[in-house]
Amino acid sequence: MTFLKRIIQGLRIAFPGNLAAAGGAGAAAIGGNADQSIVVTGDNARINVGDGNQEPDHPTRAHQLGPDLSDFVGRDDEISALTDQLSGAGGAASISALAGLGGIGKSALAVHIAYDLVEHYPDGQLMLELGGTGDNPASPVDVMGRVILSVHPTAHLPDDEETVTATYRDLLSGGKYLLVLDNAHDANQVRNLLPPLPSAAIITSRQPIVLPNVKAYPLDELSAEEARTLLREITGEDRVTDDDLDRIAVACGFLPLALRVAGTFLAVHPTWTIDEYLSRLENERTRFTALKIPEYELDVAQVLGLSVAQLERDNAPLVRNWRKLSVFAGDFDRWAVASVWDCTDEEARDGLDALLHRAMTLYDSETGRHLLHDLMRDMARLEEKEGDYTGLLYEASARHAVHYVGILSEADGLYMNGDDDVLEGLKLYDLEGENIQAGHDWAVAHMEDGGGAARLCFGYTDAGVYVLSLRQHPRENIAWLEAGIAGARAVGELQVEGTALGNLGLAWARLGNARKAIEYYEQHLTITRETSDRLGEGNALGNLGVAWAALGEVRKAIEYYEQNLTIARETGDRRGEGNSLGNLGVAWAALGDGRKAIEYYEQHLTIAREMGDRLGEANALGNLGNAWAALGEVRKAIGYYEQQLTIARETGDRRGEGSVLGNLGAAWTDLGEVRKAIEYNEQHLTIARETGARRGEGNALGNLGVAWSALGEVRKAIGYYEQHLTIAREIGDRHGEGAALGNLGNTWIALGDGHKAIEYFEQHLTIAREIGDRQGEGIALFSSAISLKRLGQIAEAATFAQAALEIFTEIESPRAETVRKWLEAS
Repeated sequence: MTFLKRIIQGLRIAFPGNLAAAGGAGAAAIGGNADQSIVVTGDNARINVGDGNQEPDHPTRAHQLGPDLSDFVGRDDEISALTDQLSGAGGAASISALAGLGGIGKSALAVHIAYDLVEHYPDGQLMLELGGTGDNPASPVDVMGRVILSVHPTAHLPDDEETVTATYRDLLSGGKYLLVLDNAHDANQVRNLLPPLPSAAIITSRQPIVLPNVKAYPLDELSAEEARTLLREITGEDRVTDDDLDRIAVACGFLPLALRVAGTFLAVHPTWTIDEYLSRLENERTRFTALKIPEYELDVAQVLGLSVAQLERDNAPLVRNWRKLSVFAGDFDRWAVASVWDCTDEEARDGLDALLHRAMTLYDSETGRHLLHDLMRDMARLEEKEGDYTGLLYEASARHAVHYVGILSEADGLYMNGDDDVLEGLKLYDLEGENIQAGHDWAVAHMEDGGGAARLCFGYTDAGVYVLSLRQHPRENIAWLEAGIAGARAVGELQVEGTALGNLGLAWARLGNARKAIEYYEQHLTITRETSDRLGEGNALGNLGVAWAALGEVRKAIEYYEQNLTIARETGDRRGEGNSLGNLGVAWAALGDGRKAIEYYEQHLTIAREMGDRLGEANALGNLGNAWAALGEVRKAIGYYEQQLTIARETGDRRGEGSVLGNLGAAWTDLGEVRKAIEYNEQHLTIARETGARRGEGNALGNLGVAWSALGEVRKAIGYYEQHLTIAREIGDRHGEGAALGNLGNTWIALGDGHKAIEYFEQHLTIAREIGDRQGEGIALFSSAISLKRLGQIAEAATFAQAALEIFTEIESPRAETVRKWLEAS
């Protein structure tokens, strides 16, 4: 519909009566008579004036839609469906209902559509307020009387309801009228108000109207784009950025009324900065203050509060339960509601159905989950200081926290089951993650209130050991574990404190800080021995081995691993046994004994598959890939890496995914597919930074340096190596530090500066000997030999190369053959 056409329709409603028709190019006119008509003339205009004294066909009061919004936004699908339905030929369904949350835009949409339908209902268009959310909804007979008097102002209304109804229907059956029955209370109120064909009605209500031949159109919030467009229309083009508009829309819950109030507030308060307004709007304690403009009679809380007040009148206990739903973060299922309401599942279902019927909650039929609109959640908490709502929400929050620690335990248990349950456990955590976080946050905030909240603090970390390590950023995991330790100490749970200390060490290890990890592992080990916790003792010993290996103290690590393996076998801990075997393999690989490493990895892989331990299986596959790559079987290694990558992606293990991508990059570099290697290494770097894996970040940078060096971009390679070196030193990664120094030495050889290269190789050699890295020692020695030869120091070069050959031969490294050929050629 064109803009001019909409103006003419509006004028026709504002000035009903005879049409003064104007002809000529661009001319339009409408009005009651020649003196009152509004005429817009064009070239060669002509005006035909009707008889001003003629009795109008339809009295003025039959056209009462009220103003349409000039900045109406969105609802294209609903507009199209409703206009198609209500403008159809006789016999088509002609009555529609709009149901939804207060402020969702039901009335505005109804009026907007009514204007589009004016030509189809020329005898009258009436907007009728039914008072459905008030204390005294309009009676059907009163509404009928208003319609009769709108069409015939001088009519005498009958005294009895039956005659009024008959008069009402007789009146409407004689023409084509469009009724907008706004703010209906329920189906009983509107049943007898539905006009006979060919007239039509649009009903708006906060709860669904279910009647024969009435098609429902439930409204949802606006999309992000629609919300931005509406705000821009109100606030203007220059004052607010798109990012600001998006923040306002989110804080308003994409509710049209709230968006309109927010936009109007900014438009009429030019002294307020956007940041000042957002500070108030984004704070749930002051949000409704920001969504209130008294001088314009705009108040979002008042509009939303009508539904609450109506429910309070009808069912006060249900209002209390509705307020309890505000403890949920995001959506929820009815079993969680049963926990929070402390009722049966059947009672929870019935209560939720009643709330949904009144549009107090939202429901997703595809997921079977319920939801409070963001502003309704704020509304539920708005009056918590009145009556006993503070205590009400405290109790509900406690029940919520207890329920979701159980859900977290269920997710972790599924993950521990292995096989297909691994993914089910992770899916459950992802589904309930917001509420798990909210439950934990409440426990931490109320730790000092008593033993229950304190126990929940360590209960959460203990319940979700595996899924939390996969899904949380290490720093977030550290914060949870620190809270768990504080909770355990508050109630004197020594063994729980020890477990949390061990897990805290793991979190620091994931950040690449092995020395800090060792501090926590040693505290854990002490507590396990004090409490005779053999299983915990084995875990602490294994973790200490991993930390010392990360620092390059491989022989020390092996001692810890062997103690761990003994305890795992004594206690029947098959998962722990597999992990110990895998760690021993890593240690022997670091010492250059690849064949021995493979024996351990294959034992680990067998146990992991028997247990359905997907994470353990992925680790074993990756380690086998590393071992075969070190032995020169690069394509065989890639086969293992690709199996590992599949598992990492299936289980959502982002850190593991990054690690295997790095290994694939290194493998393709070895095969000469350098561009392909760079793609893998860049993916690894991105994931490492996203997950806070500092060691992984350093390794990715180092691998990128190797790849760019292979392409002859030596200066670019140096930049990557220097970043790797910085990270390795920051986190105490001695092995990584040595590797970075060795790579820097190699680049300076390529640049022709043998003296500078030797400086780096000497540092690498020192570190390798300090940490017992035999392979690293051999690499540093041979690299030094190459530099010395280029500097003309042939004898000294041969001495270094011979020492390297002895080490490589001893540890069965494929590099031995390379060194042997180099010596023969020299």
